Amino acid sequence: MSKVKKLLPTIKILVVLLILLTAGYYASNIPFTSSVDFSTMRKNISSLGIKSDAVPDLTASLTPEIDEPVAGEKRNKEVNESRARVYVESATNDYYRGSYEEALRRLDRARIYDPSNFSIFKLSGQIFFEKNKI
Repeated sequence: MSKVKKLLPTIKILVVLLILLTAGYYASNIPFTSSVDFSTMRKNISSLGIKSDAVPDLTASLTPEIDEPVAGEKRNKEVNESRARVYVESATNDYYRGSYEEALRRLDRARIYDPSNFSIFKLSGQIFFEKNKI
């Protein structure tokens, strides 16, 4: 029994090494997705007698067509939203300093850039509430 107890750590290490080597062997046989050649796949499918119309073009999804006006509009929207956020941050600082008129002026500019920004209206309402309280 004592010999088995002495060999137990060595046996554990050997079992772990065997598992790691087996996993490494099987992992090395898994093909990478980047090594897939779509043109070769298309040739192989066509050699099977399948019509090319029935096989979707897999390479088309790799290079999507970008509609320039849509991309430009999206960029403009993001720029306008960013500008509105900057005005709201400045107006918030003005509000905390007590410069209500300056804050309202900045919020009006922010409203021009992004009329869907809820924080513009929230801060405007808070400022009007504070001005009426005074």
